[in-house]
Amino acid sequence: MLFCEMYTPPMIAAVETAALQVIQNARRFNDSETLWFPALHNIERWWSPPTLHALARLFAALRAVDETPVQDLLRVAFCRVVIQWSNAAFNHQSMSFKDSAQLSLNCAEDHAETIYHAFAQQVRAVLRGIHEPLLTSVEVRQQDSRQVPTEQRYDCVITSPPYPNRMSYIRELRPYMYWLGYLQEAREAGELDWQAVGGTWGIATSRLQNWQPEDDGFPLLTEITTAIHQHSPLLARYIRKYFEDIATHLRSLYDALLPGARLYYIIGNSKFYDTVVPVEQLYAALLAQYGYHSLHIETIRKRSSKKELFEYVVSCQK
Repeated sequence: MLFCEMYTPPMIAAVETAALQVIQNARRFNDSETLWFPALHNIERWWSPPTLHALARLFAALRAVDETPVQDLLRVAFCRVVIQWSNAAFNHQSMSFKDSAQLSLNCAEDHAETIYHAFAQQVRAVLRGIHEPLLTSVEVRQQDSRQVPTEQRYDCVITSPPYPNRMSYIRELRPYMYWLGYLQEAREAGELDWQAVGGTWGIATSRLQNWQPEDDGFPLLTEITTAIHQHSPLLARYIRKYFEDIATHLRSLYDALLPGARLYYIIGNSKFYDTVVPVEQLYAALLAQYGYHSLHIETIRKRSSKKELFEYVVSCQK
């Protein structure tokens, strides 16, 4: 269990001082010294060589800072620089890479001082975001949402699960995960994604090929997966597994809720080939099946992708 940190004025000052020291130490590294680079596949597709070496020098200096809340904030700023100066493009719901013209421009501007200046800017941006104190205590717990513990009971759940659009969160988070040492090799990313609801990255895709559902589902889901199966048996199996995971979550969650507890699921629908997956209706059907009541579906926005895609709030009560 983790607790969110309250940053006092002296701690904020310590972050500012440490950031300046990190930049000074990074400048002292030279190309003859051994630098550590994350084992991210085809890493120079993510960063040009000058940018990559500047990031490695900056990270080496950052690792020398004591493991304290000060280093935590510096790591957040570093991650922002990592993605700011990467070749990643976010003009689609799933991350891609910039075209060759954009890469040439980026490479021409890459040099160490630019990266260090960007780091100083991001530290200031992070510090601006923590000046307002938290109004309550916050706990962060690592837990499988399909196995909700019942030692503590809850009166409200507000969540936005992964959407069933086969977008992998671990794929999007790889740059941070590798730099910060949470991933050492590609297989670990696939293993982690297999544990997630809707995860199908790397080895998780091959495991999905042999996965079999535990129950027969319900008629609406069967109709949808049958239509998708005509184009892609793998995607049909993916949709089936996604909703089986959600069903397991809803069953497990029920016993961890107080009577009258309110639930709010922010979720988006999806489309595969010509078949729209009415995710909001499927959630409502599962909630009703597992004993939740006072169901309500509200459309909250049009998403910036296919014209049929929207975001909804599905709410109910125990």
